Amino acid sequence: MNATSQDTESERPSGSIAEGPTGIGGWLFLIAIGLIVSPLLNIKTIWDSLGLVRSVDWSHIASVSHLGVVALVLWELLVQSFMVIASVVLLYLFTLKKRTFPKLWITYIWILVLLSLVPAGFAALMANAGAPGVTTKAAAQEIAETIKVLLIAIIWTPYFLRSRRVKNTFVE
Repeated sequence: MNATSQDTESERPSGSIAEGPTGIGGWLFLIAIGLIVSPLLNIKTIWDSLGLVRSVDWSHIASVSHLGVVALVLWELLVQSFMVIASVVLLYLFTLKKRTFPKLWITYIWILVLLSLVPAGFAALMANAGAPGVTTKAAAQEIAETIKVLLIAIIWTPYFLRSRRVKNTFVE
């Protein structure tokens, strides 16, 4: 190895590349696909949730027993809207290979883990309390979604922190 490749990241001049793979390839290709598909899926979920909101007979919603379902739907709309905006920003940073992308992506995925805990816990409480419109199956689906997001965060965080390709690609 030459002296340049042994320099630490902080000692390297901005924009220089260490030895190893670079560019959007390898496992980063999966992240690229996710960043492209994610906003589209989030928009579809928002659309579906808005359809649900439009179809509700609001005169029945006034009862306290239905407010939890409304709260879950509104929470879902807020989270999905956040995800659309964040995904578009992350896709922009990803395509420009910005140095800030890996840390922001890690922050984003862990925020999603935290945000997914709210509906999972709330749905489980409502299902156990026998709230109308919330079944144990729905609660289990929310919990499964939280576990899925947690696994994504657990798997990809070390990759973004340790990968030579990530360090060599996001240098702008």
